[in-house]
Amino acid sequence: MQHDANAAFVLAEVCLMGGLPVKLKHAPCAPLFAGVYQVFLWCMMNVWDKETGPFFPYFFMDTTLGYKTTVFMVILLSVIGFFFILFAMLDKFMLMIEDSGHGSLPNLFCVAILSYLLMRFKDPVDKESKEGTTTSNDNKID
Repeated sequence: MQHDANAAFVLAEVCLMGGLPVKLKHAPCAPLFAGVYQVFLWCMMNVWDKETGPFFPYFFMDTTLGYKTTVFMVILLSVIGFFFILFAMLDKFMLMIEDSGHGSLPNLFCVAILSYLLMRFKDPVDKESKEGTTTSNDNKID
């Protein structure tokens, strides 16, 4: 649920507003931005919490994991590249829908389906009430 707002804004931009095109020739910008963010986090790791040592907002950015950090970064760059290509294709698809003259209904339908697939819309469950419930077998005396 941490990134749902970000996903909602991206879907609104690509599917509804359509201001900035997502083109495959811009693909190197996505990993470049991720790399700059990674360097920023590594520079700030000792600044945020000086008493307890280095702090990493994501476990896969932890430099104490050895070679696993490199593997995680390669996987992360692959995922970023995959989603960039996916959104470039979505942008092309949305342009085709807009050119077909069906109005904004297909765009809204696309946002609804992608929101359902990408975001979590679950009711928050009270853990205490769930843990406090017992079944009839739990109360039996042997």
